[in-house]
Formats: sequence, structure tokens, C-alpha cells
Amino acid sequence: MRELTEGLLTIAIEEKDNEVCLKLEGDSRDIEPAVFLDPYFKEIVEEMKSKGKKLVVDFRNLNSMNSSTVLPIITFVRNLEEGSISTEIVFDLESNWQKASFIPLSAITKFYKFVKVIR
Repeated sequence: MRELTEGLLTIAIEEKDNEVCLKLEGDSRDIEPAVFLDPYFKEIVEEMKSKGKKLVVDFRNLNSMNSSTVLPIITFVRNLEEGSISTEIVFDLESNWQKASFIPLSAITKFYKFVKVIR
């Protein structure tokens, strides 16, 4: 699995025995982040299908993201669920903007079997 750096956004990867952690850090301010996030997230989904490990997507060190970043994240989450990939999404409950972005996502994933938003 490869890490990603685009502009001010970095996605680091930590692989352990039974899980893979994607850590989003910095800022996602690109006008069209789907151009690089969609293919990257698709790659992650495909690689995770063969690993048989849990995926943790950690947004706690993401300083900010614009509204253009929301759709690629929702698409990623939907693809993880459709791929039957056990996933935990972690965000900073103390951050107002993260709360505003991820609490609605937790409402969507409430009906998912494989993807859960952890507060």
C-alpha cells in the first residue's frame, strides 16, 4: 500500500498484524480532490479485499477539509461497505468542524454492517 501526499494533505499508512491504519493529516483544500482521492481510495479498497484485515481511517490529525472532499470520502465509505471490509472511522469529537462532518456520516453508516464511525 502506498502513502499519498497532494498539496497540504498527507495520507500515511501504518500496517500492523491485524489492521491497517490510514491517517489523514494536514489540510484538504484542493478544488477537485476527487481527481486524486477517488483513484487512491479505490486502490485502498482493492488492496484491503485481499488482506483480510480491519481498516482504521483516522481523521483526528486532519486540520481542515473543504466541501469538495466530502463526496470522495462518502464514496470511499460506500465502497468499503460494498467490499465487506471491516472499517472503523475515527474523528476528533472536540473539533467542531470534524463533528459537523462526521456525525452525519455516522448516521449513514448506522445501517452498515462493515463500516462504523467511532466517536
